[in-house]
Amino acid sequence: MIASQAVISGAFSLTRQAVQLGYCPRLEIRQTSTSEIGQVYLPAINWMLMAGTILLMLVFRESGNLAAAYGIAVSTTMFFTTLLLYSAARQVWSWPPLAALVMTGLFATPGLCFLAANLLKVHDGGWVPLLMAGTIYLLMSTWEQGRAHLRDRIQEMLLPVELFLQEAAQHAPLRVPGIAVFLSGNPAGIPITLLHNYKHNKVLHETIVLLTVQTASVPYLDFGERAELTSLGEGFYRLILRYGFCEIPDLSADLPRIQPQSFNLALMQTTFFLGRENLVVRRRSSWKVPRWQRRLFSFLSHNAWDVSQFFRIPPNRVVVLGLQLEV
Repeated sequence: MIASQAVISGAFSLTRQAVQLGYCPRLEIRQTSTSEIGQVYLPAINWMLMAGTILLMLVFRESGNLAAAYGIAVSTTMFFTTLLLYSAARQVWSWPPLAALVMTGLFATPGLCFLAANLLKVHDGGWVPLLMAGTIYLLMSTWEQGRAHLRDRIQEMLLPVELFLQEAAQHAPLRVPGIAVFLSGNPAGIPITLLHNYKHNKVLHETIVLLTVQTASVPYLDFGERAELTSLGEGFYRLILRYGFCEIPDLSADLPRIQPQSFNLALMQTTFFLGRENLVVRRRSSWKVPRWQRRLFSFLSHNAWDVSQFFRIPPNRVVVLGLQLEV
């Protein structure tokens, strides 16, 4: 019971961190405690764990038949965790390279022997954790590489802020009352959603906030370190919100706490513009990976959790603009 609960809670926490760090598609994350930020529940992961448990029961039938799989899983985890000790010693504790290497070698030598002994049991069921690990790595690497490819594609289409502000100043388009927040993954240039909205509607809001949500390399951040607001002129502002990789972004709670002098970020007076990518898989692509992997990325992107729900944005204040991209 203790071991199973540790696996379940660990899977929830690690998946949340993978989502925040960009290695996993957005998933529904439910906060289950008002006092402990680390207590979360991910329904999709819970269903996957249940399906995996039932599948293992049907395949192996008896717990004794899982001994080989368990040995491979534990020994592999111990060995690679020991290898990560070198990075911790160098980057966190600032140890000299030789001292870090010697310490890591002392722990890695018995771990490597243990792993080598267990590798003899791969054909007896040890292939199961290796297959699971390979599948998870494939999904994570595909998502990370795919998002990086899309960021590069979108970066090529971005318009510099100076050119867009010059356009707005020269043509003086109609400025409608209210605040418009355009979410963008790139903290530079004008978001594609803003360009599409201006192209089709020929109007701009009086106050326009270009919002980028970033994940810091630390677990938690104080609110004083979270927000960075910069005025760009002509009623445009650049806002960067940073969250730790153990935190859940909550724009509904954090935006009203930001109190700039020139405007008020009241949610009921704000319209959020989000982009929705429609990925089209072509036979040939600038992304040099197999076509099946591009189809896999398209499937993951299509089934990712809704952006407005992930960032806790009031659904009645959201406008979604489509963007078709080839992969």
